[in-house]
Amino acid sequence: MTSAPRIALPPPPRHGLIRLTPLIDVIFILLIFFMLASTLGPRQQLAVGVAPAEGAAANVEAIVRVQLEPEAVVIEGRRVPVERMTDPVMMAVREKSASVVHLQPRRGVSMQATVEALDALRRLDAEVLLRPDEAQP
Repeated sequence: MTSAPRIALPPPPRHGLIRLTPLIDVIFILLIFFMLASTLGPRQQLAVGVAPAEGAAANVEAIVRVQLEPEAVVIEGRRVPVERMTDPVMMAVREKSASVVHLQPRRGVSMQATVEALDALRRLDAEVLLRPDEAQP
């Protein structure tokens, strides 16, 4: 019996060529995923107290009312720019010997502006409570 002819194969290369393009693609996809999944700033919790109903307040004179509008802040009837609200609120708290500040955001005020105002007012020595706007339906 004769044996079938053998096919001569070339020997495998000693150093295989590694293609880097798929590896770089995977690295960029992972980089984009982690950039989108991460947060840029630290997350903080902000405790929000809700003011009681109008008739439930025991000492109405010891409350400073701050109405937050889209362009300004009204502190006890005085309109002040939003950027400079802490000093007039502090003066109103001292004048009335108040221990409570009611923050009332009006229609058109963003949630971010409300949180920033709450954060700024929390630095005062008074308790800050969020009061809903009765004019909104």
